[in-house]
Amino acid sequence: MGLWVGDSTRRMLLKTAFRRDDAGRLVYIPGGADNPLSFHAYVVPDQATADLLATRYLPGFRAWLVSLLVLIVLLGALAIWRPEGLHPLLVVPFVPVSLLAQGYIPVVIGRRLAREFGLVGYSRFRSIGQAAEAVMQDSKPAAIWFLGTACVLGAGFILVVLVQVLRRGELEFALFLALLAGPSLVMAPAYFLALRERRIKAANARLEAIVEERTLQLREVHEKLKAKVAEQVAHMEKLGQLRHFFAAPVAEVILRKEGFDPSRVHRKELSVISIDLRGFTAFAETAEPEEVIGVLRAYHTKLGEVVNKYQATLEHFAGENAMVFLNDPLDAPDHPRRAIAMTVELRDAVAPMIAEWRRLGYDLGWGAGIATGYATIGTVGYEGRWEYAAIGSVCNLAARLCGQAHPGQVVTTHRVLSRAGDGIGLEPMGDLTMKGISRPIAGFNVLSLA
Repeated sequence: MGLWVGDSTRRMLLKTAFRRDDAGRLVYIPGGADNPLSFHAYVVPDQATADLLATRYLPGFRAWLVSLLVLIVLLGALAIWRPEGLHPLLVVPFVPVSLLAQGYIPVVIGRRLAREFGLVGYSRFRSIGQAAEAVMQDSKPAAIWFLGTACVLGAGFILVVLVQVLRRGELEFALFLALLAGPSLVMAPAYFLALRERRIKAANARLEAIVEERTLQLREVHEKLKAKVAEQVAHMEKLGQLRHFFAAPVAEVILRKEGFDPSRVHRKELSVISIDLRGFTAFAETAEPEEVIGVLRAYHTKLGEVVNKYQATLEHFAGENAMVFLNDPLDAPDHPRRAIAMTVELRDAVAPMIAEWRRLGYDLGWGAGIATGYATIGTVGYEGRWEYAAIGSVCNLAARLCGQAHPGQVVTTHRVLSRAGDGIGLEPMGDLTMKGISRPIAGFNVLSLA
């Protein structure tokens, strides 16, 4: 018989006694996965250990086969030939006891081997339904339902016959029918419990799949949110750095420009405005420090509002002096006209402040100069204190034009006016001779801008 061949028997044992559990681990089930008396499973570290266990289990498995054959032969002998005085009903209790022993013997042998190998075990079943489902795990749900229904119908039919037999007083036949009905009555609930457990397991699997899907979705949302937060943090860091050089609205616009680097030295055409409070030095000598600070705060607030509105760059301010330029870092193709518009608006905004200061006895005025030309732009300073600066003759010219301005005047040149377009009210000032400028330059006072 092939069953007695070592390799064949070992392969059968590996198929019936070794399974993968729900966690994917290789486990050893003494007595086989379909044995309802195998209440425990033992985790096997590797396939080599499983092969060795199957080999060691062969003698016990053969002993179990021998006992099963002896039971079959004994039952057959009792059915064919009965010793004198042996009543057939005495066989009835022998059958379930023998079957129970046949199921328990492999479990005992297998558990002893598991302890010998030092395997860690855990409980397979926590309910009758789980035990029944484990026994029926290789059966299809339709087959389990059919077997359960057949057991119910068969047990019902046998019980109907049993009632009739008892009425006729045939006690021996009635006990035989009860023996037949017993397994059906026991197995029918087991079949339906197995079917219920399988449905619960399938429902749990669906729920686990949904939970896993939701978990993946949440993980994706988390990663996107994490990336968004990192992007916002980087944005805020860059914004903080740029605010060292530019006003907040300008810094926000710069961040949207790809490849902008404030430390990069470059050359570009600018319109530069130099602004100055007239009489500030004398005022600072005679006024109280608190009054000086109050004047500067009010003036700088108004200056900042206008500069931000026109998205200009405040190159520097020192007390009463300030220098602003347009067309860098934000491009402004019409920067000469924008420079005039910004300066005129600042003059109109400062005029009421000048009147109020004079009412308080502060002899202050305001003047500005505008020039257009090329300059070299980049950062200057030291670690922790950097400024975005423009270097070139155009800056010097704007400062000299500002120096020529009387209170309330905005002085500019023909080059600026020729590129600013029409609608500008002007007052010629003649040729202006300025320190550091090799030749006189025609100056114009801007009166208005239409």
